Amino acid sequence: VRYCPENLKDNDEFKAHITCAVFSEDGREVIGSYNDEDIYLFNTYDPEGSPHIHRYQGHGNRNGGMVSFYGPNSEYVISGSDSGNIFIWDKQTEGLAKVMPGDDNGGVYVLEAHPTLPVLATSGLDDEVKVWMPLQVTDGPGHCSQREKNEYMLKTVQRNLNDRETQRNSEPDPLDGQMLWVLGRHLRRAERRRREAAALAARGEEEAVSDADTSEEEEEE
Repeated sequence: VRYCPENLKDNDEFKAHITCAVFSEDGREVIGSYNDEDIYLFNTYDPEGSPHIHRYQGHGNRNGGMVSFYGPNSEYVISGSDSGNIFIWDKQTEGLAKVMPGDDNGGVYVLEAHPTLPVLATSGLDDEVKVWMPLQVTDGPGHCSQREKNEYMLKTVQRNLNDRETQRNSEPDPLDGQMLWVLGRHLRRAERRRREAAALAARGEEEAVSDADTSEEEEEE
């Protein structure tokens, strides 16, 4: 069975492809993230070619990060963003339930929700995996009012939409600065692992030589 949003079908100027797809907890729904950066929800019981049921917007997903359902009954849709934020939408209303910072050094591209508990693991361009869980809201140092949260949400969405429009109007560049940064990081990690493996091998050879010398000395005695 194949599904594609109506606005992406038979588009000569834009060739659509999926960057991520995930089924809901009961398998009745599937969400797909497309290269237009939006997330679309389809009913798996609908016949092939049926239009999407919901559409989720506001984030930036140019580099093809993961999307997922969240909640024991898949009540929410979640995604990372090129802006370094985590987006949580109400599945039915398509409204943003929460936007929160998830990465200090760039985008958030990997998310994994716990199947039964309200726990979420995320990873981005930094070297950390973060684990999130809801806490009771209390007043005190560092507490943000609902108005401040709404302002942050609106500013983030507007910035993402402006960035998306700027990117679409500019020359396409598949190897933009951020992607080059990611490739460079992976190359550096691979080189570090190679050096560590070589050091371990050299240490093993030295220990083998040392053991052989000790055995020879014992035989001489």
